[in-house]
Amino acid sequence: MKFYERLKGLREFDILCGLDKVYQKIERRQKAWKKSVGSLCPDGCGNCCIPFEPHVYDCEAMYMAMYLIACEPAAAKAIRDGTYPMQREDNEKGCFLFDPQNEYHCTVYGGRALICRMFGYCGDRGKDGSVRWKPCRHLSDDFLSAHEPPLEHKEYDAKELLSIIKALPPSMNDFMEEVLSLDPGKAAETRPLREALPEALRRLQFLLAYAKVSPSDDGDDDNTPPNSPPEPISA
Repeated sequence: MKFYERLKGLREFDILCGLDKVYQKIERRQKAWKKSVGSLCPDGCGNCCIPFEPHVYDCEAMYMAMYLIACEPAAAKAIRDGTYPMQREDNEKGCFLFDPQNEYHCTVYGGRALICRMFGYCGDRGKDGSVRWKPCRHLSDDFLSAHEPPLEHKEYDAKELLSIIKALPPSMNDFMEEVLSLDPGKAAETRPLREALPEALRRLQFLLAYAKVSPSDDGDDDNTPPNSPPEPISA
């Protein structure tokens, strides 16, 4: 049972169901790309989260909010009420859900935003529509040169990728177009996560209460998405 199943019968359920399918597609296509390019995300890194706060579409915030309501209700309430215990000292500079003390870092991994899922293992499309890709800027030159195949901090075009890696990465542009189609008109604008998430939590909790559906886990459902870390962090 999906963690957003409690919204079934509402328009929000259809949006989250569509977004979940996009997220699953990202995972499948990245898995195929990883087989060719190899591992490019060192265990316990998290450097991409430190200076960066995701700007999210409404549907992304709603997905994350419903994940929290179902899987981390205490954290959901704290974020909604503005009492969430921040785990980092520089919360104004990056994602407020980042925990530097935990090896998985992300405190909402199963419900994480679109860009967090795509970063590192997706390329994009240039003006001519062809796929291009470059390694994460946080990787050291030594790490890239020792990688198999050896890589550099540069943008690789489709021809180079097919020559060196024998494959092309999935494109961010394609996934973003799919996400935008889920809620036409409203979905085109993004907001900082710290603004969008509390609002999405309040909205969903109102809908759940109005629909007389309990937002708490009854213990029988598997609310944890398949790509959650082995030890999810509780607030």
